[in-house]
Amino acid sequence: MEAVPSGVSAAIPSSAAVDSHTPTVPSGRPFHLPLRIRLSRRASALLRWIVLAAAIGGVAAVVALRWGDVAVALARVPPAGFLALTGVHLLTLALRSEAWRSALAAIGGVVLPRRVVHGANAAAFLAGSLAAHLALPVRAVVLRRLAPERAPRPLQIVATDAPIAVVEAVLCSLLLVASVLAGGGSWWRALGALGIAVGLVALVRFLFVRLGHRPAARGLAILADRGRRGRFVLLLGSVQLLMAGRAIASLALCGVPVALADVGPLHAALGVLGLLPIGLAASPTGAAAVGGGADGAVLAGGLVIAATSVAGVAAYAAIVALVDLRSRMAGRRAAVAAASRAPA
Repeated sequence: MEAVPSGVSAAIPSSAAVDSHTPTVPSGRPFHLPLRIRLSRRASALLRWIVLAAAIGGVAAVVALRWGDVAVALARVPPAGFLALTGVHLLTLALRSEAWRSALAAIGGVVLPRRVVHGANAAAFLAGSLAAHLALPVRAVVLRRLAPERAPRPLQIVATDAPIAVVEAVLCSLLLVASVLAGGGSWWRALGALGIAVGLVALVRFLFVRLGHRPAARGLAILADRGRRGRFVLLLGSVQLLMAGRAIASLALCGVPVALADVGPLHAALGVLGLLPIGLAASPTGAAAVGGGADGAVLAGGLVIAATSVAGVAAYAAIVALVDLRSRMAGRRAAVAAASRAPA
């Protein structure tokens, strides 16, 4: 055996430090294969669409198997009730856009026109009704396109979703606590959800305080804005109550009685599943998870929630487009009138 120079032997770990089965690089150091799999953007997008298709296909299969009961339950929903539920969802979209407008204004004190904010959110809601992960990038891109000079930076726009999410988490946790007080669920789940929500608020607030000097962190400024924070929370609270009421009414119209103790779990299930990339399958799945499995009436209630959500988004987008068109036409008429009055 060849003798190893002393300078080299000092750099080679002993057999106790390096297992004989561990592959090594020429330097003698252990080499560990990475366990994390990184997907390309195209593969990641393809995976999300596969999950979306599988979720919708699964719900469609369950509905098809129970179509007789589902059809009977859907027949109980009067057109006026469907329109009322659609109107409630339209109202929640408008209130959510106003809350987002407050969060944007807290970044730099610039209050964007309602036409711009609601227009960007209308596009985001249309994209999100198909796949939830599309809403955030669409919102940022459209807002920057509608107000390129006055809109915040893209990362700041994206960051405004964080305070909205944590406030909604707190409000949802309070509904869970109310459900426990009404005799449903267990205390540890409600208190655990409330503790997590409060922890998220504290974390976002801490990040804003520590990283507030960075431009992207300005998207969290609404939590420290005393002038706008109250309105922000009030708007989101109204949204949560209206959403919970719409879910209860949808199930009730289909013949599924919902007790007060079920309000919190139902609203939480719909909210959590709505964040997943399962699109229109979220509402039927959430209703089935809380309201009794694959019962026909429960599935019908979930379908009504999904259908009125899509109808509300379409109505909201149409109203925003009409208001924008009217504003543009008024601006053109004013420009023509001003040009006609100008001296030749």
